[in-house]
Amino acid sequence: MTRQPPPSEGELTAPVGVLSRMHRLRNLRKGTRPQTLFNDKGKYPTLTRMSYCQCRLPRVFTSVFERFGWTHVALLLDKSDLFSLTVGKSLEWGLRKEGVLKAVRELDGNEGESCEALLRDVSMYARVVILSVRGPLVREFLLAAHALGMTRGDWAFLDVEIFQASSLHIIYLSINTL
Repeated sequence: MTRQPPPSEGELTAPVGVLSRMHRLRNLRKGTRPQTLFNDKGKYPTLTRMSYCQCRLPRVFTSVFERFGWTHVALLLDKSDLFSLTVGKSLEWGLRKEGVLKAVRELDGNEGESCEALLRDVSMYARVVILSVRGPLVREFLLAAHALGMTRGDWAFLDVEIFQASSLHIIYLSINTL
């Protein structure tokens, strides 16, 4: 049995191109290389972008910050969850470049660190907090924020959730039951 080579990025993004044309969305074309953390194919030879470009997340967040005049932002990221860490590091890199990121705190979501202590810590630097953590931790952080009186309108909490875990679990189950 011969092993098939992995599909190229072009083969994987063809459906995305069709959908973007249908919905008249901007699509990156060959030759436009966004400045990203993961551009170096020497370091990341097996990395293939399939449906979204996380290098655009800092730009999306920055546009929201500009719209509301927010200039002091904090980022909390879960280093025990690969998705949260990857997206969080991409945001950290991009938002530092834009000059809005004032504090970054990494936590281990498996160790039960105090959400209240982390929120108190970043509250010295920013009133806008981005949570790049798993769903259950988002809930814990928001409950801690409420307990600290941070839910009266003086604070803004943004969550990065591109995929919902329940749908990924269903996909995983359906692939493994074939």
